[in-house]
Amino acid sequence: MVACAVATGTDYTILTIARLRGGTGLGGDRRTLAHHAVAQLGPAIGVAGLLLAGLPCRSGGGRRL
Repeated sequence: MVACAVATGTDYTILTIARLRGGTGLGGDRRTLAHHAVAQLGPAIGVAGLLLAGLPCRSGGGRRL
């Protein structure tokens, strides 16, 4: 479970950095670019977090039967 959380966090960090670097070519303030990147990626990150949080419930709560 922890490995999935770390992997998901790393994946979205790389995606956010890619959005920031892609926006720097268009010009603009770093703070504005960061705001737009988080606004675009926020919902996807939230859904991934909810799915990851619900994962133990779907798999029997981590208990072996």
